[in-house]
Amino acid sequence: MFRMSLTFPSRWVQRAALASLIALAGCTARYPLDIPEAQWEAMTPQQQLEARQQQADLDRARAEAHQAAAEARRAEAEAQALALAEQRRNAPLGTRVQCLLEGDAYLAGNWGSMAPLVVDVVEGMDLEVTIHSQDRRRSARGYAQFDGTSVSVCNQRHGIRRSPQRCAIFTGTQRQLMRGSETEVAAERFVRGNMRCEYPRWSS
Repeated sequence: MFRMSLTFPSRWVQRAALASLIALAGCTARYPLDIPEAQWEAMTPQQQLEARQQQADLDRARAEAHQAAAEARRAEAEAQALALAEQRRNAPLGTRVQCLLEGDAYLAGNWGSMAPLVVDVVEGMDLEVTIHSQDRRRSARGYAQFDGTSVSVCNQRHGIRRSPQRCAIFTGTQRQLMRGSETEVAAERFVRGNMRCEYPRWSS
């Protein structure tokens, strides 16, 4: 009668034991305050309780700090949004322009369709914008400026001076901007397509 042998080579046993030790090491519990295991085991129950309480206090303080930082960022973003809205509302005719950029964007190393980008910029403003892929899975930052006759959307702040070839540029006269005008744009490894710009209809 055939019998299956249950005797394994010693090297298999060694490998299995090593794998088990590695798995156990990965599952080792983390003690409060990063106290080493040997030290933790030597502590009294009261000392362990105090260590847990101290760790809980630290975790709570860390969470409160994160929350405070998040609230500060939200408050700053709201203040900036209000300031932008005020600046746009008070902009004299001819100093504010609205544009629609449609076409392709160079995101994650490839060209692809971009979601339409609306730019509402006042002369002298350095406006940060976000360019999204059509499915909104990828994005990149851009910076828009208006100098009175030209609107630029560049891949970096003040890009029109630093690397104009990486900017989508619309240039139009006041007459063209009054009725709205469109031009083809192409920025190296950034965006390409069509940009239509005009003065806001309700500006005064």
